[in-house]
Amino acid sequence: MKKVALLSACSLLALGIASLTPTAGTSSIKKVALLSACSLLALGIASLTPTPRVVPRPGQLLWEFRKDHVTYSCELRYHGEWGVEAQILRDGDLCMRWRFNTRALAVQWAEGERRDIEAGRYDDAVLDDIAF
Repeated sequence: MKKVALLSACSLLALGIASLTPTAGTSSIKKVALLSACSLLALGIASLTPTPRVVPRPGQLLWEFRKDHVTYSCELRYHGEWGVEAQILRDGDLCMRWRFNTRALAVQWAEGERRDIEAGRYDDAVLDDIAF
């Protein structure tokens, strides 16, 4: 609906049927935004086609275990030239994450965190404070 209204407003402005003279209830910010949108459309810089949604790829499960009625798991997510992200999940919710340049470093960190969780070095209060 907004696309149709924007196109209609731009068309009316282009044909000279409508103007941006002050009227009651129309703010100058809206007028500038409308002019900017019309200009970008006219120059071909912007389009009214929606941008495709990014579908996150599932992470590679590295490990998973259950302790004290809580399931912990670690997934590796690859970000191309930005490296590998290790994510530790607690009952499916993100608990900790860290990005590394190589998979080997991510695995090493994740294994260390697993040992710490299994040994009880993290309690629920600490993990709740860390969680995003």
